[in-house]
Amino acid sequence: MSIWLISGVTFLSALIVGLSVIVAFLSRANPLEARLSQLWAPAAAAPASRLRHPLAERVLNALAGLGNLFTASKGKQSRTAFLLVRAGYHSPEAAKLMRGMQVLLPPVLLGFVFASGLYQLNPVFIFGAAGVGGFLIPDFWMTWTIRRRQKRIILGLPDALDLLVVCVEAGLGLDQAILRVSEELR
Repeated sequence: MSIWLISGVTFLSALIVGLSVIVAFLSRANPLEARLSQLWAPAAAAPASRLRHPLAERVLNALAGLGNLFTASKGKQSRTAFLLVRAGYHSPEAAKLMRGMQVLLPPVLLGFVFASGLYQLNPVFIFGAAGVGGFLIPDFWMTWTIRRRQKRIILGLPDALDLLVVCVEAGLGLDQAILRVSEELR
């Protein structure tokens, strides 16, 4: 009975951490709300936080703090930052969050494997797969996000060019037309 309780608690904690990170990364502000806030907010005001839930902010701060404890080499940091920019995350905190997930996820998966008893099938392979998988899952997620963003850009490019031509033919300057296209496609 206790093994089921431990495995259930481990699974739920891993699920909560994973879902909170997903919610934090995928939560986007309402486009209409963002436009209206730009109209009424002064130009010098700092942009508001994308996160709306205090719990999500606390989880992200904890993950960033965990990622801050473990520093990577300069080459690895710049590669991670480059890939995160390609994925659409320009915040300097994003690299710390990725590092925090790479540090936190392997022990969580190892705990889940131990608590669930899956290790009894083949302990060396299962523990190794859980540890390595926990470290690589954030990289796989980042690669998937980059591909998804690239696909959205490729699919939106014809519409953007058509709208750009229409705006320029309507008499807008090129800079105003580009701004208008970016607002419409956002």
